[in-house]
Amino acid sequence: MRRKCFSVLKSFFWIVVSVPLNSCGGEPTSFSVLPPAVKIATPAGRKSTVPYLVADDSGNLIMSWTETDGDQSTMYFSILEGETWSQPMRVASGPHWFVHWADLPVIAGDG
Repeated sequence: MRRKCFSVLKSFFWIVVSVPLNSCGGEPTSFSVLPPAVKIATPAGRKSTVPYLVADDSGNLIMSWTETDGDQSTMYFSILEGETWSQPMRVASGPHWFVHWADLPVIAGDG
């Protein structure tokens, strides 16, 4: 059943994408080409959860996450500098936090 649902969704996706592209008349439109993807190691530790990415007004990419060790939880953030992340910086720490996938540790960039 799961495979059939995936197949239906996949077919629907290609119809939605290809019909508008194929129905355009006239000269082909030029599309910008994205640079190749680069694999960058994460600064988050092995016990990290709920990562969140945001770009500030200057275009800097900031990642925040939470690490839990026993009852102690700590929120960190790091800024992407070129193709490497800055040293993780601690935002807050405390015991007995309710860390849940729906409650993301959000950082707002100011700059």
